[in-house]
Amino acid sequence: MLLSQQEKNDYLRNVALKNFDFWKSQSNGAMLLDTNNTVVAVNAAAQKDFGTIDIIGLDSISLFYKTNQEILKNSTINGTAYTKDLDDACEYLLKIDQVVIANKIQLNYACFMPHNNEFRSLMLQATPVLHENGEVVGVWHSASEFNFFGITDHLNIFQN
Repeated sequence: MLLSQQEKNDYLRNVALKNFDFWKSQSNGAMLLDTNNTVVAVNAAAQKDFGTIDIIGLDSISLFYKTNQEILKNSTINGTAYTKDLDDACEYLLKIDQVVIANKIQLNYACFMPHNNEFRSLMLQATPVLHENGEVVGVWHSASEFNFFGITDHLNIFQN
């Protein structure tokens, strides 16, 4: 039997969120979305990545739709180039979420996300949140920054 949207939301808020407390103080970004890509929870590190003052107060909106004006309105980062970069990144992440939800699989991937009008390299993980009946009720995202060109820096040490 398929769950209603209300049953999915109740499970996310009453069961899955209990595991989120650990992530609140972590330096890696963490975010929990429902299957409509609406923010259920986000830690401070992920909130900062969106350049927002308080994305938690925006939890009734979806992150993954073209030019989300609520996010941009509350963002400390702005400009036409940033808006297009954010749109492109969100469209890419929406496709990742669709694969995670449809196939009930975890995906690990590297991507470049816009931040402060420059691109940061991130290692991301998208994990399906499963209800006890096996239905996907949300997607858990975690992200950590890495130096994409770090290997070049490392190899240059050996050349000197």
